[in-house]
Amino acid sequence: MTPGLEVGTIVHRILDRNVWNRLVQGFAAADFKQGFEWGEVRTEGGWVPTRFAAFKDGACVAACSVLTQRIPGLGALMYAPRGPLFHKGETTAVTKLVGEIRTLARSVGAIVVRFSPGIRMDDRIAIESLDEQGLVALPEESTTWNTPRFVQVLDLRPDEKTLLGRVRKRMREYIAAAPRKGLVVEATTREEDLLAFHALMVNVGRIKGFPIREPAYFRRVLHHYRDTGSALLVARAGGAIVGGLLAVHAGRQAYMLYTSVRSNTADPLKHHVAPAITWEFVRRARQAGCEIADLGGSGVQLPPTASDPGWGVYHFKAGLGCTLETFVPFRDLVLRPYLYKAFRLLESQVLPQAWTLAARMPVLVPRFSGEGA
Repeated sequence: MTPGLEVGTIVHRILDRNVWNRLVQGFAAADFKQGFEWGEVRTEGGWVPTRFAAFKDGACVAACSVLTQRIPGLGALMYAPRGPLFHKGETTAVTKLVGEIRTLARSVGAIVVRFSPGIRMDDRIAIESLDEQGLVALPEESTTWNTPRFVQVLDLRPDEKTLLGRVRKRMREYIAAAPRKGLVVEATTREEDLLAFHALMVNVGRIKGFPIREPAYFRRVLHHYRDTGSALLVARAGGAIVGGLLAVHAGRQAYMLYTSVRSNTADPLKHHVAPAITWEFVRRARQAGCEIADLGGSGVQLPPTASDPGWGVYHFKAGLGCTLETFVPFRDLVLRPYLYKAFRLLESQVLPQAWTLAARMPVLVPRFSGEGA
């Protein structure tokens, strides 16, 4: 039966890219990690996406893309980044949606289904719908492998002059001075530029203590988002690449996924590269019709303080005019309690140490790492 013709609430699996993306963009909390393309990116990393949509009297009222990673000899791990999506008050639809996910989880022997909903902390109606599902809310504010709960976003709807006026004065000066300093920021599709960007990422990862995915991963992102507004921006000075930024678009939002600059303290451009390349990302996103720029997480606590490890990143993004959005805690659907206890111990005690050790390696090819699986 064709989705949307039934009476009542019923859940379907969606296979078509255009249909799925149209459904996802119909929700206020739509996020690119619930989009079709992200599932395809993660498929090549060993995850298998399954896309569920709940229809009520012909209209889609809830949806969730859930990723499954098989673990030989143990079963599977499942994850719904920024899911589920649902309209306010549709608790019954959410219950049916979670029920279908539970059925899938049991069929593959899943230990747990991890949800990281894009629901703001002040959205009591949506939180009540989640609370009805019997999910376990986690105490962690962050993990090594899930989409960040705290992100900084920029409203792109004002005109460019107004947006620039909201940028911290010193940063405006750096942005204005960058061209005079010989800095050129441009989009690129060249393989050598991608590899140069990746080398910058690896270097900064070693310094700051986080692992970097292999170059093939960045190629996959650019490939799958080539028709939706993906871009690799690079900053050049004297012919050398001194900074890079990888971004994608989905619906009305643009997402800054990865960025890196040359970490030479003697470099006369060191204060100009990051503001210039980030501002170019903002300008391009606005020109493409995006209304929100998501600049990602910063590694701070609530409320952010100067003692947080990510304070420098947070302060930089705040200087661009970004505001901090906070989402509800991660929630787990536990299927196999004994193995779940072991998984939680591994997640909280072992993975953070492995994360630090992996940062010392040239490149990490991980299953559970990065900007959220």
